[in-house]
Amino acid sequence: MEVKKAPRCDLETKRSVFLQIGLIVSLALSLVAFEWSSAVEASTLDFYGVEMDVPVEIIPITTHKEVEKPPMPKSVDLLLIEDNFSELEETLDLGSSELEPDAEWDWAALEGPAEEREEVLLLADEMPEFPGGEKALFQFLSSSVRYPREAISNEIEGRVYVEFVVDRHGKITRVNVKRGVHPSLDQEALRVIESMPDWKPGVKDGQLVNVLFTVPISFQIAHR
Repeated sequence: MEVKKAPRCDLETKRSVFLQIGLIVSLALSLVAFEWSSAVEASTLDFYGVEMDVPVEIIPITTHKEVEKPPMPKSVDLLLIEDNFSELEETLDLGSSELEPDAEWDWAALEGPAEEREEVLLLADEMPEFPGGEKALFQFLSSSVRYPREAISNEIEGRVYVEFVVDRHGKITRVNVKRGVHPSLDQEALRVIESMPDWKPGVKDGQLVNVLFTVPISFQIAHR
């Protein structure tokens, strides 16, 4: 006996419809799921993709080349005429008040006018004087002399005797080394003597005269 289904209970006829509805729902759910994941991913990327503008200051590194320190110069003591008037005759020849018995003097030349006197005397009634006196002379020499570098390097020492004439106008003339030590020391001694200011001229018998002087300048390096 054949069993027959009622037409309203027969689902076979609606199978294709259900299949289409299922496919549509599946596709819809897939699209919703895809859009949701994309939105979340985009939001995440936006959060982690923020760029922070942090200024970076580049400080240049400067390298300083180490400079070798020059060797310490030797300590130099310049010993000039001692500021001791009791030892003046040993250091500065200012002439003598006593006549040497064997000395020959041209008295006839001294009797003429001062303008005609070219002779150089060893003494006078009034000896020439450095401006300010003997103490000022010592100070001038001490502050003016510069120990030559060549002499310092070679440790050259000694005493240079410089001879010069103070003429009747007080000018320093005829400067020469009477007894030298080394060319560098000799030249320095000459330079200092020639740089002296005018002196008060000497007087003999009421007339201005030329007077000879000899000054020893001692150069000595202090070894410490």
